[in-house]
Amino acid sequence: LVIYDSRSFPLGAFSAEGMVRHDSTSLRVASRSLQMNVASNTSPALLAAAIDRQLNAYFSDSVATDTVLRNTVMDMSLTVRQSPLLNEVLLPGLERLDSVTIIATFDEARHELAARVRAPLIAYGGSKVDSLRFDLSGGRDSVTFDFGWLGVEAGPLAVQRTNIAGALRNKLLTFDFDSDAEEEPIAHVQSEVRFDGDTITYHVVPSGFVLDKSPWSIEETNEIRYANRLLTFQDFTLSKNQQSLTVSSSLPNIEKAHIGIDFRNFSLATLLSSLNPDQPLVTGVLSGDFIVEDPFGNTGLLASLKINQLNVMEVDMGNMVVNAKSIGRGSYDFNLALKGGNADLDLTGDYLADEAGAKMNLDLKLNEVKASVIEGFAKEAFSEASGSVAGVVKISGTTASPEYTGTIRFNAASLIVNSLDTRFTLPDETLKVDNTGLYMDNFTVV
Repeated sequence: LVIYDSRSFPLGAFSAEGMVRHDSTSLRVASRSLQMNVASNTSPALLAAAIDRQLNAYFSDSVATDTVLRNTVMDMSLTVRQSPLLNEVLLPGLERLDSVTIIATFDEARHELAARVRAPLIAYGGSKVDSLRFDLSGGRDSVTFDFGWLGVEAGPLAVQRTNIAGALRNKLLTFDFDSDAEEEPIAHVQSEVRFDGDTITYHVVPSGFVLDKSPWSIEETNEIRYANRLLTFQDFTLSKNQQSLTVSSSLPNIEKAHIGIDFRNFSLATLLSSLNPDQPLVTGVLSGDFIVEDPFGNTGLLASLKINQLNVMEVDMGNMVVNAKSIGRGSYDFNLALKGGNADLDLTGDYLADEAGAKMNLDLKLNEVKASVIEGFAKEAFSEASGSVAGVVKISGTTASPEYTGTIRFNAASLIVNSLDTRFTLPDETLKVDNTGLYMDNFTVV
């Protein structure tokens, strides 16, 4: 019996026993919520080292696998079931848990490693994962894996059936990413990743390349290469009709090492449709370029971007313009404007690039943000919003440790809190904000 918060929770039958020695490990737990059996002929540290050798052998020629000093073996099985103790004490937000099972085996002498995970349904805190699974099977020269789910729901996210499956052999990882809704492909990306010493090379296979339910094109010679804090791109352009996205590390007139992205009439839904195919989280048409200078050092940003008809969770946000340029000695000028929709704001200022975190000197002016934006972002919580919010916030410090201070003014802002079925109105109130919290003085809510 477990007593928690003046309530009793019966454990039922419970037993646990374990042993750890240099030449053996065993653990057995039997209870209403948990069934676990682990057995190995070595210590946990030596078992972990043996599994690590097995995995590293797939990535490198330098790991010796032909001679095994000890035939390390392991068998493990684990089952977790829902119970009052689990969902009311240990995980209070747990709404439903169908039995989760994990099975793993390892035999170092035979170079065999296998794992199987099944979680039919997990519902926690309003989110849900349906039919989560993972399978892994490894031998002497290769390992295969298969990971996916039937659905994931979390707030605005509604990810449909998704699967990532592939194999790693001879230092070459090949895998497919597939996402579909009601048997209609949303995305299909076949990739290859090669490991060669300290160099990692990524390649997209052009055949069957699908994004946002439509075929896209990419050059056969496309490549992304990383080595020694240097990232380079070759022929990496995604295109469909008049849309394109190009990533490059050799843009003209840029002396520093950089990553540049050029957008031409690019629909934002192309990259985000898998997250919610029925109600796109973000839509809009993006054009311009975005450049990250010295990405592994004193990072700086150069930009000339425009997003037309920006919608976020079906809320009209108007048009966004972003401009950033170097003003010398590691300093950058930055300007962002959002106009023409339910939000009118400007973010202006400059920052000094620093590897430990850029030093910021920015001003955020909320000229007018309609209360309907709040309703749009949280439709289940709020409704019938009216009025607006305005304010000014000064942002300083660094990106690693920002500092901010300012005021926010409510202008006849009003909305209904659905859970209370009550309307709250802030007729003309001012809220002060800084790193330590929010401050109110003669604050009236009606």
